[in-house]
Amino acid sequence: MNGGTFTPGTEKKRPGIYFNFKTTAQQRITLGDRGTVALPITMSWGEPKTFISISGIEDLNKKIGLNIDDKSLLLFREAKKKAQTVLLLPSE
Repeated sequence: MNGGTFTPGTEKKRPGIYFNFKTTAQQRITLGDRGTVALPITMSWGEPKTFISISGIEDLNKKIGLNIDDKSLLLFREAKKKAQTVLLLPSE
């Protein structure tokens, strides 16, 4: 059982493990700018083997003509959660 909060220089009241977390570990794992994801998909639209760059929902509607809630765009929606730009690569 853990003994409680670690405070340097004070006597511990209970035996056990005391943890001293530092914020430097959190700073090492912070993400930078969101990047680009290339996503090869099999669809009935677009020229095969040509990337289509999509940065937002407006681009999706203009370039593809599908609604963001379309079932065929599940992978796109998941990729867009962490990427700024998604490159779709329609295949035959």
